[in-house]
Amino acid sequence: MCAILESSAINDVFSPSGNEVARGFYEWHHQGGSLVYSREFLQKEVLSPGISIEAKQAIREFQSVGRVVTAQPEALTKERDYLKSEVTPVSNDHELLAIARACRVSLLYTNERKLQIDFRNPSIGNAAGRRIYTTNDNRTTFSRAHRNMLQRTDICNRDMPS
Repeated sequence: MCAILESSAINDVFSPSGNEVARGFYEWHHQGGSLVYSREFLQKEVLSPGISIEAKQAIREFQSVGRVVTAQPEALTKERDYLKSEVTPVSNDHELLAIARACRVSLLYTNERKLQIDFRNPSIGNAAGRRIYTTNDNRTTFSRAHRNMLQRTDICNRDMPS
């Protein structure tokens, strides 16, 4: 089980004062879920100055035990090239879209509207199977829909190397 946790939601997930939805995602991750990134995105976004010290420490700890994995560079290059030549995303998150395609990740936690549109775009991938985990629209209560998303077993390519 894996997901992409976009940088706009990282502080909520790894903050003691995070909302119910963020805490639900944290529990899922703590109990076995993995986060998927590229090395570039991990350095540029996840461990950037805008991310809290607590979140950075948690990410590094989870990385050390294999719960934060990186996509293979060759697969990412292929997907980046596809996105540049075949699709015009509305967001500026081409790296996350390449990760989702390369690793067949179907769960994205983001509050960014444009990225949500791209993630569900059939030209970018299997939009029908993709799920958006979000706290947009003041959805801060952990609902059955959130729980169901986190219980899915088909949200990631199981053969993905770390």
